[in-house]
Amino acid sequence: VLQQVWPKYVITMGILIAIIFKQPNLSMTIILLAISFCMYVCSGKTLKYIYILFAIILGLFVMVKTDMVDLTKFIDPYQLERLLNWRNPNADVLGDGYQVFHSRIAIASGFIFGEGFGGSKEKLGWLPEAHTDFIFSVISEEMGFVGSFFVILLFLLLFHRGFYIAFKSPDTYGRLLAIGITIAITLQAFFNISVATAFLPATGITLPFISYG
Repeated sequence: VLQQVWPKYVITMGILIAIIFKQPNLSMTIILLAISFCMYVCSGKTLKYIYILFAIILGLFVMVKTDMVDLTKFIDPYQLERLLNWRNPNADVLGDGYQVFHSRIAIASGFIFGEGFGGSKEKLGWLPEAHTDFIFSVISEEMGFVGSFFVILLFLLLFHRGFYIAFKSPDTYGRLLAIGITIAITLQAFFNISVATAFLPATGITLPFISYG
């Protein structure tokens, strides 16, 4: 199990994550960190590590949202712009906040039942990357709350079945493999939907099984 070989595990994953962070690709770095941590915890570590992680994430979330930390010391200028737009999406709706602004318009336009399949107006030139990064916004506009909720429900079902398979696995390798795949897919979906709804800063992560390509 991982807890018996944790130095090798941490060093190996640390090298891979550091290389991706250096590219730079901050969003994928965060996803790999989360996958690595979940697999490590699920290998037999206690829940206290989960509580510590959540506390750290919550603290960072609050610090960034309330401007308690100077982000220019840690991230590139373009990443900083994304965070600034996230904190105030309406500050530059014709510039860096353009995508998220029109994403929210698309989602709001769908209301309950949407404009109908193929009826999205935002995808016809107003919403950039509508077929990849912001496909969830198009779904919300065309299918409304009902359709977008159904998409989220499918990912929740995948999450549940993935962990069910993991805990039914007869060996550690199978369990950790199922957990890693499940977290990789559902976490990517969470990031994509969170960006479309302005819950998280823009990351450029696509929606698994749905985004073009």
